[in-house]
Amino acid sequence: MNRGNRLYSSFGGVSIVSRHVSYNLLSPRIRRDIKGRIVPYVAPEVKLNFKDGYRLLKSYVANRFWGPFKVVVPVAVFLVVFQSIFLQPPVRDLGNMALGVCAVVVGLMLLLEGLRMGVSPMGEILGNTLPKKWPMMGVLPVVFMLGLGSALTEPTWRVLLNSGDRVTAEATPYLYALLHGWSEWLILVSGISVGLAWVLATLQWFHGWHLKPVIMSAAVPPFVLTVLAWFFPHVKEVAALAWDMGALVLGPVGMTVMLALGRGMVSAVGRGNETAQGLGMIALAAMLPVTGVLGLAFIMVASVPVSSIVADAAVIGTQIIEPPWYAVTPWIELGLAVGAVVPLMIFIMLLFRFILQEQVRGVGILVYGVVLSIPGLILLNVGMTLSLSYSGSELHSWLITRLSPAGVDGTVSRFAPGVEVAGIFVLAWVIGFAATLAEPGLNILGSHVERHSHGVLRARTLRFPVAFGAGCSSVAGVGILLPGLDPVAFLLPLWLLLLLLTWMAPEGWIAMAWDSGGVIPGPVTVPLMLALGTGLGGGMLGLGLFALMALGSILALLLVGLWGRGTIGWSEIS
Repeated sequence: MNRGNRLYSSFGGVSIVSRHVSYNLLSPRIRRDIKGRIVPYVAPEVKLNFKDGYRLLKSYVANRFWGPFKVVVPVAVFLVVFQSIFLQPPVRDLGNMALGVCAVVVGLMLLLEGLRMGVSPMGEILGNTLPKKWPMMGVLPVVFMLGLGSALTEPTWRVLLNSGDRVTAEATPYLYALLHGWSEWLILVSGISVGLAWVLATLQWFHGWHLKPVIMSAAVPPFVLTVLAWFFPHVKEVAALAWDMGALVLGPVGMTVMLALGRGMVSAVGRGNETAQGLGMIALAAMLPVTGVLGLAFIMVASVPVSSIVADAAVIGTQIIEPPWYAVTPWIELGLAVGAVVPLMIFIMLLFRFILQEQVRGVGILVYGVVLSIPGLILLNVGMTLSLSYSGSELHSWLITRLSPAGVDGTVSRFAPGVEVAGIFVLAWVIGFAATLAEPGLNILGSHVERHSHGVLRARTLRFPVAFGAGCSSVAGVGILLPGLDPVAFLLPLWLLLLLLTWMAPEGWIAMAWDSGGVIPGPVTVPLMLALGTGLGGGMLGLGLFALMALGSILALLLVGLWGRGTIGWSEIS
């Protein structure tokens, strides 16, 4: 027997003792009625007492609680220690922060469970049913609407848009316009781009195209438009936002629907790499918005003069608008969570009921999962606002104070500048690494890969290289933003390197690596990295940092795939 075989290593040293047992001892006795007919056996109802129910519930909750706990709590503890050492004053509201951390842990637990039990099965059933009921030309409009809806209801990138108050029309007029007056167009163009990406991925599955040329083709337009933007100063200021929008385009709900839909379609049409089943759509959905936003920037520069943007900004700046009750915590988190889950699920259920006329089995469990994901998102968003986002705002104020020429408030640091800069680098790596591990999208992707590689590739084998790449690219982003360099100048060479590695890597690894870049910036990572980026980038919001994180994670996983190519078991990921 091959000693490199995984089954041999697991069972080679186990001696098996067997004993024959009669089936009559395992089955109930046959009973007959007065006519000699067999009476069907009806199993007695299982009754659990309080102790048994407690034990089952305890095991069920504990298995799902400790995963988020082991990631979120160390991040929070590190932030508290960092603030206590560097910030003046240190943490001011430790009670609210602890309450927020508990909400984040419970929210992640509920969200992941809801996505696995409700959202993912519904998407897979839909993907498996659509190709059997309709021809391809009927499937494509439905897929486009799903992609558009998932993007328009995504709450993650709204965090970036809400931070646009720090951008001034005098310094960066067209960036200001995109984040304010043109924000609806920005979201719409990004949503249409996501819908087109879903359509392109569906065509790939239907026709059995290889993913490598599809990704290489989709990667050319963002690169070309970014190079062209370099010769137009007003478009160049929008380039980093365009790349970040591509990284932020998908949240955990939309990403889960994407993976499930692809898994169902590939199994229905019977084409494609089974290991990479359902993968590739996330990568395309991250590339096309970059092209769309840059195209919108060119149109805006050609049609809107700078003077009108500055004049409109001056008028808006004189207005004091009190936010309505639904735009403050916790109501805004409630609205974003319901908006991210409910419309998509209602659309899918209406498709089943009235268009496909298909009866879905186990509706109760599916609805339970969908309902469970809503409070999970609410608790996650509220907890981030109370705890980690609060730490992020404190961090932002500290960075603005320390990195300005004379200090905003005139305070003097307790440490030498080199020590504080080193602390910023350490902070960036910890946030990039640990917060990425906590991202629900990455956890769902890891579970998907482990399931469909039949255990050859473990979820942790995917998650840790991705998180390590995100941490290292966060440090690189800090090194770029500290001296005021343009991150787009570093994105383009990295993009070319990724295309070269993509050409060399196995097909399955390409799908996993590029999809991992699209799921990293999520509800856990975005608030913390945004605070770090705005503190370093000032009026430019540190734009480009999310794109660097995404590309760094893709690079790490592609390198792991090339390094492990040819070893036992890894050759199956091809």
